[in-house]
Amino acid sequence: MRWFDGVSDYTHAGVLVRHPAEPVWGVVHASSDTRRVTLDRLDTFTSVDGIAAAGLYRWRGASPAAQQTLQADAISTVGRPFDGAFDAAETTRLYCTELIWMLAQSGGWAGEPVLKPISTPLGGLRVITIESLLRDLPLQRVWHSGLSQPSNPLPV
Repeated sequence: MRWFDGVSDYTHAGVLVRHPAEPVWGVVHASSDTRRVTLDRLDTFTSVDGIAAAGLYRWRGASPAAQQTLQADAISTVGRPFDGAFDAAETTRLYCTELIWMLAQSGGWAGEPVLKPISTPLGGLRVITIESLLRDLPLQRVWHSGLSQPSNPLPV
């Protein structure tokens, strides 16, 4: 998604969850590789070639119950088709930032997204950018690292 948003350090987004089948952290994300929303181990999600930075954000002011609901809602999207047309109006298919925004709406943290018109290899689109997530959602940065600063911000 770098061509969507040259402003942020990030090219992809997902929701951090406790993996339901393993005692590890996982990430729910809409993957163009698998053509669906998937749940990957955190170490798999962050081991993609060419990754330059990673960040961890939390919902500002979210109660533990709201965080659990968000995780359950994210896990419930696993298997939904990937939205390769990047059409924010079509909600049965999802792309990564659309998934995050949909979960924010279901949690009562966001209204309608501001769509950014862009010119892409796919033609003209109006999309939810990572910049928009960081600017318009109540997110608080917990951790950020480039490849030169690897560390594990999560408790085991």
